[in-house]
Amino acid sequence: MAKRIISVLLISVMLLSTLASCTTTPPSPPVADVPETDTPETATPETDAPISGPNIAKIYVAPGGDDENGDGSEASPFATVQMAVYATRNFSRDAYDGIDVIIKAGTYTITEPIVIDSADGGTASCPVRYLGEEGTVIVGGVALTATDFSHSKDGAVQYMPADVQDKIVQIDLTKYGYTVEQIRTKLDDRNYRYAAVTFTVDGEYQTIARFPNEDWLNIEERSTMIDQYGNPTMVTDNEGGEFEAVTMQIEFGDEYIERVNSWHSIEYARAAGHYNVLWVSDNTKINYFVPGDDLMVVDYCGGYAPEAGGLLYWYNIPEELDIPGEYYIDENAVLYYYPKDGFESAVISMPLSNGLMNIDGADHLTLERIHFTSSISNGITANGTDYLSIVDCEISSIAGERALSANGNNIQIKGNHIHDCSKGAVSVRTGDQATLTEGNSIVYNNHIHDWGIFYYPYADAISGGGCGLLISHNEIHSSNASATSCGGAKVIIEYNEVYDLLRTSDDIGAVDNSGWGENITRYNYIHDVGAVGAAGSVENLNDMGSAAIYWDAGGSYASAYGNVIEKINGNGVIINGGRGCSVYGNLIIDCDRWYVWTTAIIFSQMYNNGTISQSKTSYPDYVYSDAWKEFNPLPATHVLNYSTIDPMDPRGWAAPTDNTVHDNWIHYNRGVRDFANWGVRPFWIEDFVLHFSGEENFDFGIDGTITENLSTYNSRRETYNIEDLILKAEGVIDMDLERFAKIGRVMEEWNLGE
Repeated sequence: MAKRIISVLLISVMLLSTLASCTTTPPSPPVADVPETDTPETATPETDAPISGPNIAKIYVAPGGDDENGDGSEASPFATVQMAVYATRNFSRDAYDGIDVIIKAGTYTITEPIVIDSADGGTASCPVRYLGEEGTVIVGGVALTATDFSHSKDGAVQYMPADVQDKIVQIDLTKYGYTVEQIRTKLDDRNYRYAAVTFTVDGEYQTIARFPNEDWLNIEERSTMIDQYGNPTMVTDNEGGEFEAVTMQIEFGDEYIERVNSWHSIEYARAAGHYNVLWVSDNTKINYFVPGDDLMVVDYCGGYAPEAGGLLYWYNIPEELDIPGEYYIDENAVLYYYPKDGFESAVISMPLSNGLMNIDGADHLTLERIHFTSSISNGITANGTDYLSIVDCEISSIAGERALSANGNNIQIKGNHIHDCSKGAVSVRTGDQATLTEGNSIVYNNHIHDWGIFYYPYADAISGGGCGLLISHNEIHSSNASATSCGGAKVIIEYNEVYDLLRTSDDIGAVDNSGWGENITRYNYIHDVGAVGAAGSVENLNDMGSAAIYWDAGGSYASAYGNVIEKINGNGVIINGGRGCSVYGNLIIDCDRWYVWTTAIIFSQMYNNGTISQSKTSYPDYVYSDAWKEFNPLPATHVLNYSTIDPMDPRGWAAPTDNTVHDNWIHYNRGVRDFANWGVRPFWIEDFVLHFSGEENFDFGIDGTITENLSTYNSRRETYNIEDLILKAEGVIDMDLERFAKIGRVMEEWNLGE
């Protein structure tokens, strides 16, 4: 376990997005309870400095409380958390050993973020904590119950399948803060999938009525771009010229003609998918269907022409509201829903608030056991805040960039459940990369799933950077997006279980941790990654293949060891143009493509695109400092001389250097294949070291400077056991059964000591 490292980290939380500030002068709240002499009932994790001493101020918030007449005592609590924030200012941080804001169980609705600024923070000797009782929920918008919905066949119900009409419930959103104009503006938005009013039940996004209900249709041969004269073209709108694309023609298969003809209207219907490549998500209005033909014409959305095999689904269509969990909002601001089991007792919400909590410079602050849900923007955002902890909270249904963004030092994000996010889940920026000052921050033991729902694949569960960050013992799964995207220096990713990712993605990695030095990915179990279903079955869409670990675009100075990588619909590890990377001591099982792939970046492509990459560029000035030269001397030496490279030379590669691949154990189990189609693929590589350990000789046969003793373990057994493979490979890989058993979330209470 990463316990030795964790125990030395000082921990807290802050966030990296820009914050809204409170523009009004806060009211002067009454004084809350006099200090009590007992300690809080709920102890903090053993790694935290516990609140001690006799003077603990307590402020209470409860449903039915009173902000105007309450004094914040348990007998006369405030009604809102914001009033409790203001009340903390009444207590001198020099006179008390801590301030606890105790939030009683219940649902608290807000229409704008709770603001905590520098005047509301604590100190090392007097921290401020916001402690929720079990069942404390902060909803950023409209909190509903099943009784707010009615059974009626009015409105759009008439268009829904006959066998579900009696099950549909509906609600008029204009009674809860929305307007018809607001809803119609969203419906008219070109990217409605991103702008749509989201609907959540118990913190989980429900699905806008769509077809097919799962997976995708594959588009067919006559799909193309159309210019302003109605003719096929390959000229995109960002290339200029006389014949620019203005729309796209997509062939969807004649078996669906009758279905689309049955829709009463396509005014607000949308098409979405991956029309050409899996790393671009398309989302378009439907202009018209060609009568009697299996063609539709949609708005041009840029970048790539639709291609046979591309993926498609239709959504926002009442006729397709046919399974539990789907909903539809019509142009009159009426929401229709096919309830799932448990709807009668569920917490139902629709977002109105532009964020849930903004923290600006408030140090020594803790949020604990609070469920934050439903925002049209970010969730919790903290900036410039040190010693901020978010512990045992739930954050869900966030439509903005991040559920949780933190920027500061001594951050701890621990034991949280984060799910149902439109884009990213967690971001932490800590320390100072330029001066190699470590931020001593940690993302530990969190359960993160179902993020990147509407924005993918370039959204990640955990984004990290700076210097001095540990990401450990998290369980991360169920998304079309990546688990981590980290850079900087001294970033460690370890003991995480990562699975069921990148289901409709290509040329992207589940885990990325590259940058400047001592960035380590170790002892993780990464499995069941890569495109599946319709996305994985079309070769031209899944051309590159995703990867378990991917250091892309020149990502450098990274190491991966002791990882177990299994069942990857793509590649095991990719070093794409980077320098100073190493891959060793890993167990890699069943990859459809390369188990380890190291490659150079085409210099002419980078030159023509104006891209600056670590593989070929001059580095920031600080890498030439004495401290950096001692820490990592490689960047200062890895600068190409542009004058020696012809940018039009197709062999003018930005060749990576100082990469090593050695002592990995490879096992494949997917039938007989030619060695040329699997294994290790380095090409045009300088100073490359390769060594695989195993049983059978392995014919390399591709250009590259390599060492001898190339071998790998092959098996065509229909079944295998990971534990058996670990035992077999012990002594070669940096993994054993005891360590493997520690991967994933830690069930015991904050057991950080080894």
